[in-house]
Amino acid sequence: IDVENALGAGALIGLTNADIEVDNCYSTGIVKGNWDTGGLAGKFQLSSDMRNCYSTCEVSGFISTGGLIGCSLSNAFVENCFHTEGSVQGNRGTGGLIGYALQTLLNKCYTTGDVIGTSGSGTGGLVGIHSLSAIYNSYSRCPVTNTSTVQACGGLTGLIEDASYVPIATVPDLFSQVWVDLLAELMNIPLRPSRILSGIPRHPEQLSAQGVRESPQKK
Repeated sequence: IDVENALGAGALIGLTNADIEVDNCYSTGIVKGNWDTGGLAGKFQLSSDMRNCYSTCEVSGFISTGGLIGCSLSNAFVENCFHTEGSVQGNRGTGGLIGYALQTLLNKCYTTGDVIGTSGSGTGGLVGIHSLSAIYNSYSRCPVTNTSTVQACGGLTGLIEDASYVPIATVPDLFSQVWVDLLAELMNIPLRPSRILSGIPRHPEQLSAQGVRESPQKK
């Protein structure tokens, strides 16, 4: 797939405009796009579900580029999915699995392969930019690099915006005030817990109150 000016480019789905379910699908090859470019789906939205899917595609785009999904939003649900082998390269919002995740729940997902951010912020091994979303039981083994002077680069998530939740199973109190104060002192910045420490769902059953589903039930 090679679409220079597309809004939503994916090997299987370019853009979803309805509540759909994608199960047991995969993609291989090369996907090149502009905005919202993913190895399997470009723009995945409107309460759509993706389960048991993977991609080995080499993916390159500009804004919101992911190994599996370029941009997921509007109550999307992704479970038991992964991206491996192929490299992922983009500008702002580049992730090994999802480039930009807004109001999205990820569970039991992982990534391998190179993730490269070229000239924008938000480059992550699993998710590039993570906003109003939650990640559970997931990991990344991607080498992550960002050649931009505006980096926001992370092994799991590059940039966290607004209230999002990434539970730390081995250190449950990592996001305590003590750690926040210590981090602020070490970095010499006026870091405040703000919304990142309050009102964030601590367990899957609390996700619905934050506008993110626990587990969708199809009729």
